[in-house]
Amino acid sequence: SGNCCENYLSATPDGRLLDFGGSYLHFSDDGGVKWKAVKPANPVLGGEGTVAVAPNGDIVGVGWDPYTGDHLQSFKYEAAAGQWSWAEQPLHTPFYDRQWVAVVPGPIEVAGKTVPYAVVLRGGYPSKDVYLVSGDGLTYLQPSSKQLDTALTARRSDALTPVVRRTTTTARRRPPRASHRSVRLRS
Repeated sequence: SGNCCENYLSATPDGRLLDFGGSYLHFSDDGGVKWKAVKPANPVLGGEGTVAVAPNGDIVGVGWDPYTGDHLQSFKYEAAAGQWSWAEQPLHTPFYDRQWVAVVPGPIEVAGKTVPYAVVLRGGYPSKDVYLVSGDGLTYLQPSSKQLDTALTARRSDALTPVVRRTTTTARRRPPRASHRSVRLRS
């Protein structure tokens, strides 16, 4: 689809094929015989995109269109609802060429909220050091830069914090030698 040199291809566990290489994200549910495009309300004339599949079957993608007003648009398919959504992204570097998107399985904390997965977006020029992080797959408003975070805090950046819940339970009272404590970690 579209851009001959920068197509991002993926597939969901249930066999949906995904292609984001031009202006729009395309998908096929019949092994590539027929393709459908996810087209946002704001038309674009050219561009490139990237796509990834989340652990729960959601699909996330981002497309950049430099030709009709420097649009950076996010796309999301919510598997549970069976519907596509899109959103304009105002926060990005001026030249968002050759971006990529990745999903970090959770639960994980993004901007103070625990979410089932986080989406990390990277791209742009002159540096690909700035990452944009999303907790919903549509809104990328939390920037992260390893170099800047390190310089400002003199330690490693912790933009994505895994959620680990520790639960302590005590079995019925036993003699001191046989007492125990169980800890269950949830990642």
